[in-house]
Amino acid sequence: MDRYRRMGYVVITGLSRARELARLREIYAEIFPVRRARPHGLVRELNPDGTLSMERLPDPDREFPEIRDTRFYRVGAALSAEALGISERRLNLCAVFIDKPSRGPPTTHHQHVVNRRPAGLVEDVTLWMALDGVHARNGCLTLVPGSHLERTLDHTRLGHIDEEEITLERIVECPLAAGSAVLFGDRMIHGSTANRTRSSRRVVSLYAFYTRASRR
Repeated sequence: MDRYRRMGYVVITGLSRARELARLREIYAEIFPVRRARPHGLVRELNPDGTLSMERLPDPDREFPEIRDTRFYRVGAALSAEALGISERRLNLCAVFIDKPSRGPPTTHHQHVVNRRPAGLVEDVTLWMALDGVHARNGCLTLVPGSHLERTLDHTRLGHIDEEEITLERIVECPLAAGSAVLFGDRMIHGSTANRTRSSRRVVSLYAFYTRASRR
């Protein structure tokens, strides 16, 4: 975790293997149409200009509890606990499928620390795993290394940072092979490139946090 402490993120190569990835993709393909048909089945995130940035589908493991038995979930929980410096039994976990639509615009940079959070939340981390290869043309994650050690930047009402507040030369792209992941903390400034392909960009993430109550 030395790189995580210094840079604010770390890449985990080959977290999920071929059979597990295939099953996660099957679940993804099955559950998204069902949730889209429900009034509150998805969380749709918009960019400042009102365009759709991505769709988030929280807690797919409620319908498919087998997700909790995957390497993505089990190893992800262990890595998250290590990053947070607590035991796994203190963790609160939430799996999320994330769909960035074909031809979707870039996701504006932001920090999770400003999000609406559960009462008493102390700190959180996100494990962001590619279900397909992620690269600059289909919505690659972008990060600002070291930003977790600096002040939290001002965000708009929709939760975005004014891009003029960020030094462009500091932004790095983080391409990933399918099954590889990035672990980053709640103060890390991050966003994504546009999806210029004809396919959606498919990701599964594990959001892990602990509260003042669970810290004891």
